[in-house]
Parts: sequence; structure tokens; C-alpha cells
Amino acid sequence: LLSVASSTTQKPGQENRPAGFNIFSYIFPGMLIMFLLFIIEPSLREIQNERADGKTRRMMFSPLTGRELVTARIFSGWLLGMFVCLLAMAAGTLLFGIDWGNLLLQLALVAAACLCCSALFAMLNAFFRNKNQAGAFASPIILVFSAFGGSMLPLEQLPAGMHWIGRFTINHWFISGCRKVMDGHAPVAAILILAVAGMLCAAVAMAVLPRRLNA
Repeated sequence: LLSVASSTTQKPGQENRPAGFNIFSYIFPGMLIMFLLFIIEPSLREIQNERADGKTRRMMFSPLTGRELVTARIFSGWLLGMFVCLLAMAAGTLLFGIDWGNLLLQLALVAAACLCCSALFAMLNAFFRNKNQAGAFASPIILVFSAFGGSMLPLEQLPAGMHWIGRFTINHWFISGCRKVMDGHAPVAAILILAVAGMLCAAVAMAVLPRRLNA
């Protein structure tokens, strides 16, 4: 007589998953932060368009200062990111049954991530010469962030030697922070790192970008 035996193999990081594990809650944060980067980037690239067609020069004749203009751009990118994230999270809950955990912690994490994204692209535009250069460099940067940060592959499946690279990406901290909140923990490190990185990028943008706008 022949008998058939069956067994299951668990990958690292799967041992403590509950029986009701939702695959969408596992992959959705990575996709969300990648698309968030692609959505916020054109909003900040508009600085280059306004500079090229003369709108910035005309605005400089008003009482508006260069720093105020950069601050307004960063805030508008942050506001757009918040709207997109909240809409996507609501859709994830309604369509895929994702449990985001503590909403206040998730809101703080989303706010820090949106600030970091908006400030990062504002800083990068301070060093780009024109809108074509901004468009040529921004997309590869986003793809590299997504590849090493866990948006394209789960963090556990990335080679161990690449994990340290992911720590320099927005994607890594947003994804790990979302998972912590879903597991019932406070993502203090993720929120602090994203917020501090966003403020540093914003400070550089406010120091450098007004000079380029006035050039």
C-alpha cells in the first residue's frame, strides 16, 4: 500500500502570522508608498515648469519670498500625499478588508512619510537644472527606493546584504512602520526617522532652491 504525506514549509517572517492572515495587508503598504512617490514627484517638479515659463519670476515681484514659495510647494505636496494615502487606506479597508490597526499611529506615520516624500523632491529640484533633468532622474530614484525598500519584493525576501541599503529609503520605514501598527506596536523609530529626514530635506530645499528660482 502507498501512503501520501504532506508538509508545509514556512519562510522567515511567516512563523508568527495568524490563521486569518490577509495577504493584501502584507503587500498593500509597499504598493502604496511606491505610488505615493510617483504621485508627489510631479507636484514638486512643477517648480521647474513655473520657473521655465516665467511664472516664478512674476510671483517674485509680489511680497512672496522664495522660502515662502518653497514652503507652499512642500505643503501642497504633503497635502496631496495625505489625501491619496487616506483615500487608498479607506479603499483597502472597504475592498480588501485590511485592518490598519491604531488609526492615530497610522495617521502619524502617513503624515511623516508624506512630509519626507515632498521635502525630498523639493530638495532634489534644488539641484536639477530643468524639468527634463528632473524627470529623467526622479523615476530611477523612485524605482531604486522601491526595489531596495521592499515595495517590489517583501523585505524578508531581499538578500541579507541588501537590507542595509533599504534603511536609507522611505519605502523601508513606511512599510515596517505599517506592519508594526498592524501588529499592535507603536512605530516610534519609523515616525521619527521619516519626520527628521523630511525636516532636513526641507531645510536644504529652503536654503538652496530660492537661489535657483531667482537665477
